[in-house]
Amino acid sequence: MSVSQQDHFELSRLVEQYCDGVIQCDVDIWAPTWADESEWQMRGDPIVGKEAIVAYWLEAMDRFEWVVQTAPHSVFHVAEGADTGTGRVIAQETFKRADGVLGNLVAVYEDEYVRTADGWKFAVRRLDIKHFG
Repeated sequence: MSVSQQDHFELSRLVEQYCDGVIQCDVDIWAPTWADESEWQMRGDPIVGKEAIVAYWLEAMDRFEWVVQTAPHSVFHVAEGADTGTGRVIAQETFKRADGVLGNLVAVYEDEYVRTADGWKFAVRRLDIKHFG
């Protein structure tokens, strides 16, 4: 599978919006990146459904004073004319927890995307943490 320039641009923009929502701790930026029928898997059982994902994220973000998340490398695959795709996104975070402790994270997201009337959305995000410190 390859990806058209337009799909690559739109999927890159989706990842950028996700990171920007994290950086600004803004649910109005972050939440629209998810499809209604979506799944987020980090550690343990997956969180299923956009409403549950957003509720979990809001609770998790309360534990941080700030987070800077970047995605320095992304690879996308979409069959020509398809409304679904897959991707791999490297995520790097530097953060300050609410207790003042600084830390960082390096991880890989294995993604599944779905094209909706509002553009590309995350259908599934699986986080594979490589370093957490």
